[in-house]
Amino acid sequence: MPTYMKTLEERSQSLILKEHKISEALKITEKEKMKRDAENAKLKIRIKELKSKNIEFRDKLTKVE
Repeated sequence: MPTYMKTLEERSQSLILKEHKISEALKITEKEKMKRDAENAKLKIRIKELKSKNIEFRDKLTKVE
C-alpha cells in the first residue's frame, strides 16, 4: 500500500514507534555520556596527581644537581 494511502491510525502508530526508538536512543546516549563524564573526572584527578608528583620529582632532581 502506498504511503499516501495509509490511514491516520497507521501513521500515528508509525510515529509512536519512531518516537519510542528516538527516546530509547537518547536514553542510551545519556548513559554513555554520564559514563564518559565520570571517566573524564577520574582522569582529570589522575592528571593532577601526576603533575604534582612531577613537580616533586623535579624539585628533588634540582636539589641533587
